[in-house]
Amino acid sequence: MSQRAVYRHKDLSRVLEPRSIAIVGASPNAASFGSITHANLENYKGRIYLVNAKYDRIGQQLCYPTVAALPEAPDCVVIAIGQERVEAAVRDCIERQAGGAVIYAAGFSETGREEDIQLQERIAAMAREANFRMIGPNVVGLYNHVVKAALTFTPDIAFSEPGEHAVGLISQSGGLANGLTQALRVGISLSHSLSAGNSCDVDCADYVAYLAEDPNCSAIAMVFEGLPSTDRLLEAGEIARRASKPLIVFKLGRGQIGAAAAKSHTGFLSGTDAAYAAAFRRMGAIVVKDYHALMETASFFAKAPAARAQGVAICSTSGGTVVHAADEAEEVGVILPQPSAALKGKIAEHVPSFASIANPCDITAAAGTNERLVSVADLFLSSDSYAALVNPHLYATDLSTPRLIGMGDLALKHGKMVAVTLANEWMGGPGVREMNAHAGLGLFRSTRDCFVALKAWIERGRPAASDETPIKRCSPLRAREHAAKILASHATTVVSEAKAKQILAAYGIPVVTEAVVTTEAEALEVAKSMGGKVALKVLSDEIPHKTDVGVVRLGLQTPEQVQTAYREIMDAARALEPAPTIEGVVVQPMLDGLEIVMGTRLDPQFGPLILVGMGGVLVEVLRDTNVALAPLTRAEAHWMIQNLKGARLLQGYRGRPAVDVDKLAEILLRVSEFALDHKASVSELDINPLICSGSNLMAVDALIIKGAPGFA
Repeated sequence: MSQRAVYRHKDLSRVLEPRSIAIVGASPNAASFGSITHANLENYKGRIYLVNAKYDRIGQQLCYPTVAALPEAPDCVVIAIGQERVEAAVRDCIERQAGGAVIYAAGFSETGREEDIQLQERIAAMAREANFRMIGPNVVGLYNHVVKAALTFTPDIAFSEPGEHAVGLISQSGGLANGLTQALRVGISLSHSLSAGNSCDVDCADYVAYLAEDPNCSAIAMVFEGLPSTDRLLEAGEIARRASKPLIVFKLGRGQIGAAAAKSHTGFLSGTDAAYAAAFRRMGAIVVKDYHALMETASFFAKAPAARAQGVAICSTSGGTVVHAADEAEEVGVILPQPSAALKGKIAEHVPSFASIANPCDITAAAGTNERLVSVADLFLSSDSYAALVNPHLYATDLSTPRLIGMGDLALKHGKMVAVTLANEWMGGPGVREMNAHAGLGLFRSTRDCFVALKAWIERGRPAASDETPIKRCSPLRAREHAAKILASHATTVVSEAKAKQILAAYGIPVVTEAVVTTEAEALEVAKSMGGKVALKVLSDEIPHKTDVGVVRLGLQTPEQVQTAYREIMDAARALEPAPTIEGVVVQPMLDGLEIVMGTRLDPQFGPLILVGMGGVLVEVLRDTNVALAPLTRAEAHWMIQNLKGARLLQGYRGRPAVDVDKLAEILLRVSEFALDHKASVSELDINPLICSGSNLMAVDALIIKGAPGFA
């Protein structure tokens, strides 16, 4: 598919909110896809036309031989016929100037057969040329709950009138779309349920842009696998962000397959999942890791106003449930501020003397009447310290529903939210539909998922790191040209450590002082001149990871240690098969400090990815890294560093000085700049380690892999 901008709401309105629908393949056979689709349109508000040359009528309704014979150009045509007849049907639709089509038939590009791929490409090209929108092929269909259009062959569908806080659902998988659409049955409001099938024309990015501009949709939930055009995904995400339309994503296929061929630590650690995570973060999307959290989280965001505080309160009638909730809040990173003395005094008026007046608050079963719990909830929600109240719902009964609704009413009164977590196993018990339908209540089956959503909601109110303009240039003016000359002069794919560090130095990235020697005597002389402890390692383009094959020695202090190390690493290098070309041995002074890894990987879809993390020999075991898309902003660089799990180590520990984070971020920006400058010739850069001690930051080892895999 050639690159294009995303389709906007106006581009898809005829096919997704049609005023007239034609069914090609209509049939009196109740089991046929055409017949099921017709039955599913029982409550549709527009005009329906049946098309099948075999029949003059189906039931009491007139049947037309072709789309061309219809009395008007239909907005949407459901093509419910076999693969071999689809191309002719699409041509008929285009000639009749229909708005678009939904194509059920399988047997296209998903088979992998060349003739099927070509058939799909032909009908896609035909549609694009005619500005005719196509959904599918190989698609289960879609629902527009606003106009009651169920363009699907799935029987026994559910509809409900979309509420003020409806979710628009997108899924590349039609089966998952159908399953998630059943959220209607527990009271979650939906505006649309859109599946994409093979996406030969309309795809998930287009759906995001469409729903972002649809007034009936308050939040977007998306089950996502992948797209060939990531530029359009980012474009659609930006449209949603500008429209303040929350986008909640559950990503399928989160493995490391995309990094299987990577030669550097950076490549291994910045695979396909990391690339998409970086893209979603730049888009401002909320990513959920639990499939069952998708609709609950989207429903919460559809209802929630902007968070007005950083803290959350927890209150229930059970000590066990509030302790569990507090544990999850702490692990997720949600702040639980303690109530003020004044607030404690007010709460004490409503609970027994043995209640726990704190946050979390256990008012105990003795005070567990509806009125008392609602009164305490009112006090918490009236405090400026709390954006929301979490109520673990322990025992589902008809008697407990009124207090839950009462807390929801208070949430609306205070412009906040009450999140209810089901601490019972009756997931569809009394009150579930009422809670899902209430604008002030968010309902979660998992306490962990609840706090993940709350954290994302609170953080959504802060300025996004990607809002800042990317840095255009921070390195020396001639860095690009100097680096290009070094790369061009290097014949092999792997650029030697020494030349890689020359390139880093050209970009203003500090590198360790070192010397390359070719004899034991030279090694002794250089080590002596450096003073203190030194490191020795073989220099060879053909040994990218030297520690793994025993050609590195560290902490050498005496002449005897240097001599022994030189012999050992040369013997180890010469014993490798196939025998590598050895340029010499690098002698470096030993540096002490925190080890950081930095680098870039050229992703075939996203272009240059930038990585930073805790480095050293255990980098692939610890996997404490963050990945972002180039170009970086200064705020993004700081976010990547400060959100590492080991970020506390940067503040200094066991007598070590705190690392200059501003300088570390500056180096990361220069790495991003290098990646963009040389995306046509460099596929990977690995700096590991970058030794950090106070403001003394130094690249000790570096690896560059030439070649640009499929990106231009």
